[in-house]
Amino acid sequence: GNASSIQTVTDFNRKVEKADSINGWCVFLLHSIDNDGGYSPTQSTVLRSHLSYVKEHPDKYWVATFGDV
Repeated sequence: GNASSIQTVTDFNRKVEKADSINGWCVFLLHSIDNDGGYSPTQSTVLRSHLSYVKEHPDKYWVATFGDV
């Protein structure tokens, strides 16, 4: 969100790429999307673009809930 160092699609993508490079996990915690009144909103356009990037690479990234993991 706007109070974080991760604000752009590139920022989000680099985080998952880094996790992949070390066979690690990447967990994003969002408090707010767009301007819904929550703390440090993330723009839905940024989130949507990042999730599209992840979806384009199913051989590298697995997206699941904590319960499923």
